[in-house]
Amino acid sequence: MVLVVLSAEPSLATCPEGFQGPPDCLADIDECATNNGDCVAPRGTCANTMGAHYCYNSANATAYPETEAATMYWRIAVVLVNGWEAFPANYTDRVYSSAIDYRLRYYTKEEVGTGVFTSPDGIKAFFKEASYGRASISGVVVEWQDDFGRTSSELEADRDTYFLNSYASIDPTQYDVFMLVGLASSGFNAKGWLMQNSVPAEGGGRLNGKGIVYLTNSAFFTEVGRTRFDGWILPSVPWSHELMHTLGLMGHSNSFWCYPSADSYDDDNANTLTDLAAATSTLSSACAQKAYGDPFSLMGERLWASHPSAVSKTEIGWIVDQEVVRIDLSSGSPLANPVSVDLYSHSRRTNGAQGGSKTLVIEILVPPFDVTLLGTGASPNPNATLNRVTVEFREAAGFDQYLAALGSDPLGFHASWYLDMNYAWNSTLGQGVYTVDNFIDVEGALIYVDNTDSSDSQTVRLIDCNANVTAGIKDYPSPKGWRGNAGKFADAMLGQGHSFTTPLLPIQISVTGVTSDANGTKALQVYIESTPDAQAASTPDDVQAKGDPHLINMFGQHFDVRVPGVHMFLQIPLNAYAASALLTIRADVQRFGTACSDVYVQGVSLNGKWVGNETIVYKIGQMPEKQDWVRFHEVMVKVVPAHTNTNVAYLNLLVKGLQKVKYPVGGLLGEADHEWVSTPEAHCLNRLSLRGRQSK
Repeated sequence: MVLVVLSAEPSLATCPEGFQGPPDCLADIDECATNNGDCVAPRGTCANTMGAHYCYNSANATAYPETEAATMYWRIAVVLVNGWEAFPANYTDRVYSSAIDYRLRYYTKEEVGTGVFTSPDGIKAFFKEASYGRASISGVVVEWQDDFGRTSSELEADRDTYFLNSYASIDPTQYDVFMLVGLASSGFNAKGWLMQNSVPAEGGGRLNGKGIVYLTNSAFFTEVGRTRFDGWILPSVPWSHELMHTLGLMGHSNSFWCYPSADSYDDDNANTLTDLAAATSTLSSACAQKAYGDPFSLMGERLWASHPSAVSKTEIGWIVDQEVVRIDLSSGSPLANPVSVDLYSHSRRTNGAQGGSKTLVIEILVPPFDVTLLGTGASPNPNATLNRVTVEFREAAGFDQYLAALGSDPLGFHASWYLDMNYAWNSTLGQGVYTVDNFIDVEGALIYVDNTDSSDSQTVRLIDCNANVTAGIKDYPSPKGWRGNAGKFADAMLGQGHSFTTPLLPIQISVTGVTSDANGTKALQVYIESTPDAQAASTPDDVQAKGDPHLINMFGQHFDVRVPGVHMFLQIPLNAYAASALLTIRADVQRFGTACSDVYVQGVSLNGKWVGNETIVYKIGQMPEKQDWVRFHEVMVKVVPAHTNTNVAYLNLLVKGLQKVKYPVGGLLGEADHEWVSTPEAHCLNRLSLRGRQSK
């Protein structure tokens, strides 16, 4: 990828290769104008593209260069392999079925080039719209290679052979991503690998830092919008979804079905309407996470819209800092004053490639809180530790036009068509027309929760702001198998005149109205304030050490322990000698894996006169069957086992009543200095961990 970085002083801008300036480094250099770009036979045709050029064999490949300015450019080589059988002579025999004449079993390289690069409904057009013109793709499509009778897994295994064969037509050093598009005798493959992989070099060895996308027997449509959710983007949605993974977006967009308590969840009824009827909480400490369950995101089930969530766009750099309002409440302190924000739709191109002042995202950092993930098959269920709330707004426009099915319905189709039918990837909009009781006001806010620190920081969870109301939940599974998910989250938006709050968070979020600017561009008026409980808790009576481990001391300060070892978490009185201490709590903190941040409490010991001059020890694997609060004079202590998503066991420590203690309180949860223990060790400070990760 080429990233154009602009200096605050245009005259000081350092232009990347292929561009020139001043003033802005966006002027392309035409390499083909000089010595044909050094392109020689058999790759003797030169095609100039923004910031680069392509040398290719025009008899066997077609180039699709970029001519418009952007700030991110990805160059893609599409390599076609037919591992099935020879193309039929008649075009009608290439069609998937006579009833779905817009889906092809076989397709030419020109049809691929149209879907990926030139169609107004294709991948490139989608990227430009979703990134506000900041991101663009260009590249070439190489003619089909025939290797009949191969399975999908065999095509992936032999990728190096197919890439090497394509080098007679393209120069592999000129591309960031290799997209292996195949037809196979059996199997299916849709997978994006990060740009940390390698492909074979022409003279031997490897070319590193290349992205790879596999699309074998993936749906291929010639018309947009005739199928539900798989046909919103040509050639089909998985092509864009997997490419997003390759370009750096590893996580998916899930949904949270939340319950008043863990007891409300019945694993025997998981993914049924009975189970769904019990999921009446907007956000609680007991939720079932439905993978891909977000129906408003490309990275989820995309039943109602196609754009990725604002969280995902921010992660990949499509939404920039000046378009984000960030509110940091992670210390536990309440807002000094309420915050009012005009939040613009991130599914409209309101700001342009070089950014603007319109707010597209509200990001609220909150004190970390745990949600028990129900129905995961683990015993006990693991926790998700979350610390960020993101608020976004969508409009029924462009590739998100299908939101209109929920609202005033100008497109002529109804949400009930989705809700009342079996979810087949290729079913058409025209199958079965039903009426809905009420249309949904889509002028509302979508709210997501996630974690900025852990390894699942790119996994976002959509919450249902109208958990007790449904748009028409039907007893049909969505494509990923979640019965009723489409209907439950169709009305998940926080609408005008409504507020969202939960005991887990110190804030209340309200949508007070909708406004329009001089150009008629709509914005939600979002009002954020601290809850009364947050105001009262600004001097907390409770302290805790949870997660990896995150501590909240008696002053309400939040910090992480980054240094392994045995640490004094609590000492009463402050600086007391061991023989005279009333209560001491020590924690054994150990590191797991290679990540410097992966440290967890493995043991807790309590002693002192209030403990009876004995030592009470809690260890992983040696915990009592039931965890209760234990009182030591005014202080109550509870130690609770937990697990990470990767099944690392650890202990959480909860303490109440310190405000009632008449002595000064020491230790990290008391008055002790915590700067040294929250500062990573020297060998961790500048460590950069590059890990190739695969996503399906």
